Amino acid sequence: MNKLVMALVSFAGVFVCVFVLSGWYVTPYMPAMPDIPSTIREPAFWTSNWPGVILGVLLGLISAKSVFFTKKKKAR
Repeated sequence: MNKLVMALVSFAGVFVCVFVLSGWYVTPYMPAMPDIPSTIREPAFWTSNWPGVILGVLLGLISAKSVFFTKKKKAR
């Protein structure tokens, strides 16, 4: 159960970080859509951050998988 909780926390942390960084650095360079505002300060900009969602889920799953499937080191 402890590994599951740590994997979920890892997923959430990585997802949030990647989502925000993608919103700042990737989304402005994506093809413009008419309903996406051009400034980061507008809340509608973050609701249309589809690259952030895709990258966040992929990297979050990789992080959660690595936490969930790591083995404990034996104490000597």
